[in-house]
Amino acid sequence: MKLGIIAGWTIEGLQLALDRGFNVVEWDYNIGNDPADLDAKKEEIKAFMDKNNMSVSAIGRWGPDKYDADWRLSMLNLKIRRLSLTSASISVLPCL
Repeated sequence: MKLGIIAGWTIEGLQLALDRGFNVVEWDYNIGNDPADLDAKKEEIKAFMDKNNMSVSAIGRWGPDKYDADWRLSMLNLKIRRLSLTSASISVLPCL
């Protein structure tokens, strides 16, 4: 078992985890965060993580509205979830 810490999906967030002694991180995409930010920088983030022997143990998503005012699935929320899953699943990110 590896112990990790919640960290940002930026080089600064990853460096903070390393500075605290963790090489395993969990990323949370909460309200106001856009997974497109991760998608745009995934190669840079992967290189940093590979260099520092880091991995992602989980990707969480907390707080978004899953339904719109008419109780239909929120298309924005689905788009964000798909981006999150795609970023994690295409083997660009080193997941445990």
